Amino acid sequence: MDYFLAVLFIIFMIAGVLLQILNLPGNWAAILFLVIWKFIGPASTTHELTLLFFAAIIALAAAGELLEWLIQLKVGKKLGSSTKGNIGGIIGSIIGAIVMLPLFFGFGALLGALLGAFAGCLLVELIAGRPRKEAVKAARGAFMGRGMGMGLKLGIGASIVWLTIFRVWPSAVETATAVL
Repeated sequence: MDYFLAVLFIIFMIAGVLLQILNLPGNWAAILFLVIWKFIGPASTTHELTLLFFAAIIALAAAGELLEWLIQLKVGKKLGSSTKGNIGGIIGSIIGAIVMLPLFFGFGALLGALLGAFAGCLLVELIAGRPRKEAVKAARGAFMGRGMGMGLKLGIGASIVWLTIFRVWPSAVETATAVL
């Protein structure tokens, strides 16, 4: 029964991380599932979930959030976006994800976030009086940066799941405690 519960839990964690595709806080959902597992999971698999492990996982998730936005800002800057243009891209990304969330069974949020980053940056750059060609180049940077940031955060979520598997899989826990 412990194996069945562990598989079910891992599926929930993966689903949580995949919520990021819908522009939702997937890594935090996975951590919430981990907290729930700590309190209701089989006793044979919860003693490896230490406070230090939770601190590391939370630090990873926080780093993912920070890096997602920093990458968007950095790539946007590299392709000529101003600070205001980058902020417009971030705001546009959030608005685009919310507006397009109902489309394509929720996957519209991904497209909305990317297109919103582009549109928000472009709009701000054009309002600031930049030539159209430069504004489009800067907006392309916001688009690419947002995509790369989302990809990195998804990779961090996969790492969170991978690190957790070794702490909740019954035979891995038994082997680790037998060695110690």
